[in-house]
Amino acid sequence: MIKTLKISFVLLVLGLFLGSCTKEIVLDLDGSEKRIVIDAEVVFDDADSLHLNLFAHITQTNGFYESNIFDSITDAQIEIIDEYNHHFLLSHVGHGYYTASVILQDSVIGKNFSMETTIEGQLYQAQSVMPAKVTLDSLWVKHLPFGPPNWEFPTPVAFFTDIPNEKNFYKLTLYVNGVSRLGAGITPDIGYDGEMIPYPLFGVEIYPGDQITVELETISEETFKYYEVMNQMAGGGSFIAAPGNPPTNIIGNALGLFSAHCSDTLQIKLP
Repeated sequence: MIKTLKISFVLLVLGLFLGSCTKEIVLDLDGSEKRIVIDAEVVFDDADSLHLNLFAHITQTNGFYESNIFDSITDAQIEIIDEYNHHFLLSHVGHGYYTASVILQDSVIGKNFSMETTIEGQLYQAQSVMPAKVTLDSLWVKHLPFGPPNWEFPTPVAFFTDIPNEKNFYKLTLYVNGVSRLGAGITPDIGYDGEMIPYPLFGVEIYPGDQITVELETISEETFKYYEVMNQMAGGGSFIAAPGNPPTNIIGNALGLFSAHCSDTLQIKLP
């Protein structure tokens, strides 16, 4: 029985790993126009309350032949608006970052959130619906029989149970001693509807005594597609903010994304 479970686990993880492969994206590198970049989030991370964290990072790209260090936008007025028309103003905390923390009176799952900001007279708007929350079941750190060639370090594997009878999308982030060590790990639930999903986070050197934290985000399909393209662009060696890359839900000719999503974390300390 134990041998059968081990084989099933290996097949599940291999299927998930291979199933995440996607076709290459051909980038349009002709654009040199400066663009506003808005990365804004509504994060539901506490199952025991209706506490929300609101974040935004607003920058401006440089031209194609200029420095790839983006300029911070520090004087924007940015609001998040819930389905009940409550307006929450984010405060600038430095270097183009804006935050707010709110407690709502009603459930946020399935509710629509809007983002609005005006920068140099241009209005930017976006909407995102909060998906259902999925929590992490467990977190292992094991030596796996597959992964990068000659890899000597153990691999964190996160386990979570998919919501049945609906399309779901997930994003996972690995932190080692409080520092993010991987880009966005993303997966749809294709082939795992209603089942437990094992997700390996390959390629990070982990040592005894390290604090390992995994964050699981339940995201929308448009957020999944955004990070899918971002990962492909990063795999090509650099991020180039060309028009149309990656897809955005922001109206107003900006780059970036507005995402409402749920978050859950688990952590362990290696002996």
